Amino acid sequence: MEHVHRGTIGTVYSILDGEFEFIEAKILETGKSSIVIQINAFKESHHIEKVLACKATFTFVSVKKNTDGTFMKVNHNKKPE
Repeated sequence: MEHVHRGTIGTVYSILDGEFEFIEAKILETGKSSIVIQINAFKESHHIEKVLACKATFTFVSVKKNTDGTFMKVNHNKKPE
């Protein structure tokens, strides 16, 4: 089984020496063969409050490669036969 992903990445800020990075992930949606995840990365230091540094949304799809090279979606909620 292989995974194919598609997503977007929002504004990105540099994380400098002395700053902290916090990453939060949230599952937005699940399907039979896919899952949509939103990831927020925050930066913070002794001098600045928590600021959103990067935001991304990804869609992961479970697929299986057929012998002819094409891909077929796989229901990840179902046990393999």
